[in-house]
Amino acid sequence: MELKEILSHAEAVQFLLYSIQHGKQTRTALKKALPKDVPTDALLDAMTDFGFLCRDGKQFRLNQERLEQLRQFLQLYTAVQNQTAEQDFTHFLTAQREQEIPHAMLGTELAFFESVVSGNSDTVHLLYSPLGGKGYGKLSEDPLRNLKYHLIITISMLTRYCIQGGMPQEEAFSLSDLYIQRTDAAKSEPQIRVLHYQVIQDFTGKMRRLQDTAQHSPLVLKAMDYISIHLHSRIFLQDVADAAAVSAPHLSRKFQEEMHVSISEYIAIKKIEAAKNLLQYTQQPASAISSLLSFSSQSYFIKVFQKYVGMTPKEYRRQFQNSTRFS
Repeated sequence: MELKEILSHAEAVQFLLYSIQHGKQTRTALKKALPKDVPTDALLDAMTDFGFLCRDGKQFRLNQERLEQLRQFLQLYTAVQNQTAEQDFTHFLTAQREQEIPHAMLGTELAFFESVVSGNSDTVHLLYSPLGGKGYGKLSEDPLRNLKYHLIITISMLTRYCIQGGMPQEEAFSLSDLYIQRTDAAKSEPQIRVLHYQVIQDFTGKMRRLQDTAQHSPLVLKAMDYISIHLHSRIFLQDVADAAAVSAPHLSRKFQEEMHVSISEYIAIKKIEAAKNLLQYTQQPASAISSLLSFSSQSYFIKVFQKYVGMTPKEYRRQFQNSTRFS
């Protein structure tokens, strides 16, 4: 099996690397963990032949000296499938060997992603490194496109790590799509760097809130799920209580005890969070957003928005656009 054939099974290779690192180290255990149509034996043998894996008796272990090179090849190969011709990939491999470009240490990278998954903002800030600095390979001769490729790779990695950490797939992929669309639309390198910081903050914050959510009772979680699904509708206490199969007074009391806000206030907060995203990432006017989120009127929407954000929707959109407008 050639290197290109290994890379063509990118997801399986990533899974093998993760599994070996986290305890599954024998051929039998690894084969059981992957679907039967994956050529696990051939992949393990080829990865060993290329030096990405080592053998200790019946167990496989990662060759840390070659592992980051493999990860870079995997990332680029995925990008190449969507962006460039096969010959560009061959040229890249040649250039990588000739230039011996240094890359970030795998241990630091793993610690960074694990900090995001744990929602640990302090550690994330400590391990954070600006996009395109030392340790980043060259994926394109065009500087802006190079940063875009790296940001898309980072977004993809964050998405998959957070899904493994418990973030619902639909939420994670929606967030990923949102930031990839903004990356595609970015016109300057400073914009890409701002987006890089924002996506890290966003995923970290959502994972932190997910950890907090884990502390809530099944009853309150049912209520939160119902509210999340029906944000685009008018939500009444009785509707939420019916969905949770309890009385409205009982649900109201339990929700207040655990969340320290009333259900009506929680609904308003979640609707305003959704409105902020729409103001940031779409061109829809405030009137359309108000209607989409089922506020009784645009004036009431503006009033509630001001209460929780401290400015009008129009002011918020202008502030966000100014913060990401670079020449």
